[in-house]
Amino acid sequence: MKILVSQKYKIYSGFVYGIRQQSVLIELGITSDNITYSKNLGQLINVLLRKLGFHKKVQITGLTSVLESLAILTIQFQRSQNIPVFTKFKIIKKQSSQNEFNYFLFIPFLNIKAFNLSITCALNILNNLLNAHVEDNEIILSKDIEKFITELNLSISKIYRSGQNYYHLINSCFKLNIPIQDFDQNKIKMGLGFQSNTFKSTITSRTSPIAIELASNKSESTKLLQRAGMPAPLNYQVENSKQLHELASKIGYPVVVKPNDKDRGEGVFANITDQQTLEWCYQNTLNISKNILIEKHYEGSIYRFTLFNDEVIKLTRKTALGIRGDGISSISELLNSLERSIKKRNTKFSCKLIIDEEALGLIKQNGFSLDSILKNNYFLPIKRKNNSSAMGSTEVLDVKESHTDNLKLMSRVSKLFELDIVGIDFIIDEIGKSWLESESAICDVNAMPQSDPRTLEKILKLSIRNSGRIPTFLVVAPTDEFLKQEKQLEFLAKELRCNGYSSKKGIFINKIRVSKEYQSGFHAAKAMVLDRALERGLFLLDYKDILTHGLNLEYLSIIKILKPSKESLIELKQFELILEMIKPHTKILEIL
Repeated sequence: MKILVSQKYKIYSGFVYGIRQQSVLIELGITSDNITYSKNLGQLINVLLRKLGFHKKVQITGLTSVLESLAILTIQFQRSQNIPVFTKFKIIKKQSSQNEFNYFLFIPFLNIKAFNLSITCALNILNNLLNAHVEDNEIILSKDIEKFITELNLSISKIYRSGQNYYHLINSCFKLNIPIQDFDQNKIKMGLGFQSNTFKSTITSRTSPIAIELASNKSESTKLLQRAGMPAPLNYQVENSKQLHELASKIGYPVVVKPNDKDRGEGVFANITDQQTLEWCYQNTLNISKNILIEKHYEGSIYRFTLFNDEVIKLTRKTALGIRGDGISSISELLNSLERSIKKRNTKFSCKLIIDEEALGLIKQNGFSLDSILKNNYFLPIKRKNNSSAMGSTEVLDVKESHTDNLKLMSRVSKLFELDIVGIDFIIDEIGKSWLESESAICDVNAMPQSDPRTLEKILKLSIRNSGRIPTFLVVAPTDEFLKQEKQLEFLAKELRCNGYSSKKGIFINKIRVSKEYQSGFHAAKAMVLDRALERGLFLLDYKDILTHGLNLEYLSIIKILKPSKESLIELKQFELILEMIKPHTKILEIL
């Protein structure tokens, strides 16, 4: 048995069959329906899918379920690389011959090169599993699978890189039914007409550019905080190695070295206690930035406050990667155990070694060696920064655990910087104590904080009204009826109380033409929903628009489709096909 994929793809830049993203139409062929090892195959595919973060069980019961596995694997390979691909797809059976079974697969994509790599990898794995003996399947899964996926990850990372905020924001839009007008890799335009908003990670179209510039300069941020009477560490610009050591002596060890112009903990080294370690950290930071600061190190836990419109909506405690003693195992044994654990839970099948120079330096700094045995429950950090890029852990806390003085302080910081979304890193011994009565410091103000799906969902709900939607109406007409309907468009728009309507001839908003003629009604409709003056929209598309591009929106309030005359057999077939393509994209479908 073998799955064959046609090399000729048809791309729908619009929406079809309920898929809320652009999609590819692929023709698939299967050379035999004899699935000898279906139970074993299903178990192996589920093992692989769990590694890719997909936890629903797949059952292999026939040809269609084999193709469903191909589609799910293709989607999950991309999602495991933070490519936010919609999870729904559509399989349609085509007329088959005696020895070959043919199907159409409609499947979403975001980057065509990443899609091609993913479906090729999925196809290779499935065909290998389908044609192997039972005893060989475990070998294929354990040995070849990591090779396939490691090569795939490397290839995708060269052509597509996506931050976690971008990935989580698009997934949140899917979950909250917020329409997305622009899947650009750097920004997301969501919502329609006057309800629209644009996000670039956690920077929005309402975020002040001045505030972003200020927050991105740590030296200026610190000066502003100090002038406002808020706790912030005094820092100094470092020009060279000699000045570095002079400043460290002036400040007094322990110190922190960090770039002045980087976020997410990049190039940050904390709790430096001696000259040799300081020089090593400085040289490593120079690889990240030439604009370097040195400041006093504060003891205590690091807490991240995430605020939206000056209100704390999330509180976490960050902890650097480390090992916890059991009174029996040596540090070397604990490190090896930690490394195995990280590799096992890492879905991308790759992990940096954790026993490195930085780890060895911290072990020595704390008075231990690799042979030392830590006391039971003693925690030893092996990284000098605590963010996710350094494999640090994050514990979500109830906002109520923070002292009210600290919450008020964070709100003041947010207002001071005039940021609608902000992440503030705060060092204090216990978050339940007031900063007014404890040694504490604000060590970072981040204008583009990394966040999690739940927090981003909360931000979207608070910032986008009515799920970003406006009333939208679509008329789909046969080609020979198109001109007649175009003349009726203004009257229908008035009847539906739409302040905007579009067709191939152009866009009209508030009775004023705002565009020239478009190459199709589809392109005119896509353009009109970007206009922030639009409050209610009416679109006119012909059969060709749908069959070539799909729908302009993934959901419409009402779709009206004109049935062609009985004499036109070609258009009647087109009508039946279009009907199936558009049904999932509205609750009200009227056939005229």
